[in-house]
Amino acid sequence: MRWYYVYRHIRLDTNTVFYVGKGHAKRAYSKSDRNRYWGRITKNFEWKVELIETDLSEEEAYSREIYWIDYYKKLGQCEANFQLDGVS
Repeated sequence: MRWYYVYRHIRLDTNTVFYVGKGHAKRAYSKSDRNRYWGRITKNFEWKVELIETDLSEEEAYSREIYWIDYYKKLGQCEANFQLDGVS
């Protein structure tokens, strides 16, 4: 069984979260298959990766990813995440 995690990308200039995702292996550190807003932010600002939750099933990771995106959106963050009807 693969174990998943939920991660966040943080802008170092503002110390704010601009992206939350779920993944396994090295997904949190990958620069491929990202949207253009993510690309613009990472091109113009220094950033870091933090794992929020680990050792999750894929279903748990998906649910927790939605939770964390909603949480940070309410704080005015996660500008590179898009959600439609609970799907990021």
